[in-house]
Amino acid sequence: GEGEVRITAADKSAQEDARTLRWTGNGTSWAGLVGDSSIDLQREANGQLSLALDYRLDAPLNATVSLRIGCGAGCGGSVPIGPPLTSSAAGQWAHLKIPLACFAKSGADLSRVTIPFAIDSADHTTVSVANIRLESGTDGVMSCR
Repeated sequence: GEGEVRITAADKSAQEDARTLRWTGNGTSWAGLVGDSSIDLQREANGQLSLALDYRLDAPLNATVSLRIGCGAGCGGSVPIGPPLTSSAAGQWAHLKIPLACFAKSGADLSRVTIPFAIDSADHTTVSVANIRLESGTDGVMSCR
């Protein structure tokens, strides 16, 4: 909804190369990247690519936070990222890497991705993100059930 996530520029390795997402606590809402048209990420998922990003938890976490890939109305897959967020030191940048296959397992149709990256949360959550990209390799990959 409107006004539930505030997005401001932040600095990681260069000026304004990161974004700080601040949830106001007025219900669940999301922030992310929305494409003009759908993209097909099936080959990337089969090739074991992961959705990767750098993140920094800027306030103690007291809500569920998920990464989501969307594929149109009522279509999407999300992976809870609370455990890695809270295991890293607050205020320190860390790296998160989730296999695209995890999003498919949880319901995303990777042949028609309209939102390649979104973060869902409720309550008061403040997290900064940078360098959102697809990454190969299995080192440091988060497992999904």
